[in-house]
Amino acid sequence: MSQVIRAEVEWLETSVARQQAAADALEAEVNQLQREMTDFIDRYDRAIGPIRAMIDAVKAAIADVERQRFEAQFADARPLESWTLPDAYEPVEEQYRRAWKTDQADDPPPAAIDAPNPVEPDRELKQLYRLLARRYHPDFGADTADRDRRTRLMALINQAYEAHDRDTLHMLVVSAGDDPDAPFMILRIQELRQRALDLAAQIAGLKAERTRLITHNLMILRMDEKLARFQGRDFLYELADEMEGDYVELRARLDRMRGMNGGGDMSNGTLVMVRHGQSQWNLENRFTGWVDIPLTDEGEAEARRAGELLKDYHFDRAFTSALSRAQETLRIILETTGQTDLPVMRDAALNERHYGDLQGLNKDETAAKFGEEQVHLWRRSYDVPPPNGESLKDTRARALPYFEEHILPLLLDGKTVLVVAHGNSLRALVMALDEIAEADIPDLNIPTGVLMRYVIDGDGGVVEHGYL
Repeated sequence: MSQVIRAEVEWLETSVARQQAAADALEAEVNQLQREMTDFIDRYDRAIGPIRAMIDAVKAAIADVERQRFEAQFADARPLESWTLPDAYEPVEEQYRRAWKTDQADDPPPAAIDAPNPVEPDRELKQLYRLLARRYHPDFGADTADRDRRTRLMALINQAYEAHDRDTLHMLVVSAGDDPDAPFMILRIQELRQRALDLAAQIAGLKAERTRLITHNLMILRMDEKLARFQGRDFLYELADEMEGDYVELRARLDRMRGMNGGGDMSNGTLVMVRHGQSQWNLENRFTGWVDIPLTDEGEAEARRAGELLKDYHFDRAFTSALSRAQETLRIILETTGQTDLPVMRDAALNERHYGDLQGLNKDETAAKFGEEQVHLWRRSYDVPPPNGESLKDTRARALPYFEEHILPLLLDGKTVLVVAHGNSLRALVMALDEIAEADIPDLNIPTGVLMRYVIDGDGGVVEHGYL
């Protein structure tokens, strides 16, 4: 019997040790996740907190305007005329009562509910305790050492009795033998079993906390930040910049709602975009990129033809890149339409994509050297950049935020805007406006001097679009 008990003690101690190690490892992991979360929340609040507060304030103002609009809409509404129930009306409760009522005149009174009797003392538990007390009481010790052993054992038996641990007391009663350590080992078994249960609960709680932390929205953002840092990007800066665009859009919406509440009528905005006229390197079939190449005579003629088509448009603002071929195209268009005093914004965010090592090379010769398929990927794909150059994805990353910050608010305000830029910066904008998938973007090509027109509603949606 003693050998069996000792074996179980050893097995339980090993099992509990493994559980403890697992619990310690999980606790360390959870603590690390909590530290990462705390650190990220602190940096997130510093970078995002101010713009988040501004967005929340605008959203609250929008909700207030919507409430005022709702109240004004129903201010003159009259209440329904008073009416009475028909004479034969019978409430649903009475219908059910009539359908289920017995033939008795009155429902029988509900049965009385007796209060539960107090729990009687567990006679078996007391009996087990008395047997153990008579067997192990210190007064029955043979010597001082035996009395000390009995004192320690009775303290443990008392704990089991107070915890109503009938199983442990029963095992002590039936395991009487010559081995003086057997009772202690039995109590040790119960202690280890309880410890195993406690550790299992602790491990389950730690796993749940780990899952909660890993799936928390802020921790997901933290993972995105790690990936962005690996790519050499500042994720929080990008997120704040994106939220600033959301704020501008919400603020424009609020301004429109306030204007409409005042009796005004907000019209749709109109966006006209045109790729610059033919440049000298377009004519020579070279990769141009950021190299500042002038227009050809045909390019100037394309700009004048575009201006003729736009004579009936009155623009409120014009935008172009930092490259002269786009600026010259815009100048010719404005001269042709008689709007040379139009405010013009110039920014490198609208520049053509940088073609890196390909700039200045002939496209046919490059295709012969690297293969037509590879060159097609460099020119038309979404995320494959040429050597030391930009992909369309890179171009979009600078052109679209500029559009959302500077151009879209004017369109949401009902303005008419002219944008003269380049093939790939315009492809990036058209991709967003037309919601073109990455897989379909290689098919999009924008010729030089061709006009595109978009009508944008007050929520930023495209109402209509097409070529002029």
